[in-house]
Amino acid sequence: MIRKEYARRYYLANKESINRKAKIYRDTHKDKVVARHKKYCKNNREKINAYQRKYFTKNKEKVRKQIRNANLQREFGITNEIYDELFVQQGGVCAICGSPETSKIYGKIKHLAVDHCHKTNMVRKLLCQNCNLALGYVKDDIVILTKMIVYLKGL
Repeated sequence: MIRKEYARRYYLANKESINRKAKIYRDTHKDKVVARHKKYCKNNREKINAYQRKYFTKNKEKVRKQIRNANLQREFGITNEIYDELFVQQGGVCAICGSPETSKIYGKIKHLAVDHCHKTNMVRKLLCQNCNLALGYVKDDIVILTKMIVYLKGL
């Protein structure tokens, strides 16, 4: 127990130096570190899975928020905070039809979809699933949308 306490105090006193040296080692021996990590993961798959299941059940909402944030960052380059700002600006409703989202997934109402330009990848607004799908089906083509309006007016 004395050794552990000594090691802990030593680490706390020399934390910056130790972390800097560890980073230099990881950077210069990247292949070795990656190989060691892969080997560890392969040999301890059950242990890792059990830990991850336990962590997820204990921190469900936190993990879901992190996953959602990562997906928003990867797909649209925005964070949860930016999404929430857009949501508040729009009053929690679709930018096209003005209705709140009604589609469900796993029994929960889905988030409004992030509408973005496929050419520039710029985020435009938040849409309900129906409006988002409609824009997708017509490929954001104004000519097709105009023809649809003319068709509906002619009925």
